[in-house]
Amino acid sequence: MSHVEDRWSADPGRRGRGKRWRVRWRDEARRPRSTSFELKRDAERFCRELDRLMDAGLWVDPALGEQSFSDYGLRWLEGRRDLAPATVALYENLLTKHLLPHVGGVALGAVTLETGQRLLAGLQDGGVGLNTVRKAGTLFRQIHQASVDEGLVAKFRLTGLRLPKEPRPEARFLTQNEFESLLPHIDAALLGAVLLGAFAGLRVGEVFGLQVGDVDIAAGKVSVRRQIQEQRGTVTYRAPKTASSVRTVAIPGVLVEVLAPLVEKREPTEALFVTESGAVVRPSNFRHRIWNPAVIAAGLGSVPFHALRHSSVSWAVEHGAHMRLIQQRLGHAKVTTTMGVYAHLVDHLDQELAETLTDGI
Repeated sequence: MSHVEDRWSADPGRRGRGKRWRVRWRDEARRPRSTSFELKRDAERFCRELDRLMDAGLWVDPALGEQSFSDYGLRWLEGRRDLAPATVALYENLLTKHLLPHVGGVALGAVTLETGQRLLAGLQDGGVGLNTVRKAGTLFRQIHQASVDEGLVAKFRLTGLRLPKEPRPEARFLTQNEFESLLPHIDAALLGAVLLGAFAGLRVGEVFGLQVGDVDIAAGKVSVRRQIQEQRGTVTYRAPKTASSVRTVAIPGVLVEVLAPLVEKREPTEALFVTESGAVVRPSNFRHRIWNPAVIAAGLGSVPFHALRHSSVSWAVEHGAHMRLIQQRLGHAKVTTTMGVYAHLVDHLDQELAETLTDGI
């Protein structure tokens, strides 16, 4: 239990000098602690609150929150061994370029809602895009929450921090005619990669993460079990984006014919798509050397590889595919995610349904 003592009465020689009222207590490690106040009522109020928090096991030593956000943030990121290399690179960039210049010198225990609001305002006033501001604010809250979870800060203080709404980029879709105009410009050895994006809806990392054993020619199916990632020149394999992204997708006969020669007489653990030297095809090299030149040659303007995934959904909807099946093929965890991205593709079906209901009447 804490108690209040009168420093001037205990030491008459100090009368009139310094703060008069001192609160004494022992922390969880039984170490003696103290802090002083000008007014007795303030000391007693602190004493009561301290006892309440210690009895509830909620008291946090203010000294623990004296380390800077910069020191803690960098150490926190270094300890996050669970993050993908690309995520680590993103967080490093957000920390060094956007967070530390604004809040790096702020003590952990001094972080408040106002601190977060000033951070977001400063970033936006500096011309930082709203999407980056949102990511920086999210990381700021994440690191602050971690300091609370570690017992360095008493409570989370950024609950009311409003981040900019996430802008949803307009998806690029290819018509079937546009897609067909692209194919003659694709290297024959990598035609299967493009068809997997268009006919199976695979992401580029999933395409080049495929191994020979992931392709079942007899059943006409491809299993997504991993994705390839590049970070600072190094290629690594990781689990797909989410648990639901691990999936098996049926593929059409034309794609089976293209993939069959790639799996014949090869070991199951070999990369499906390799260079002439036998190295795995890197997504970055594929984009620069194959995809982008082909898109330009076809006169399609700027088209990312991910547009094949969008186009796959568009074509499936046109052929009457149920959104639940599309969700499973894409590897989305919830159908609401699929609908959130592609709902506009089925808007026209409402009128078609209305007309169908009157057939035969």
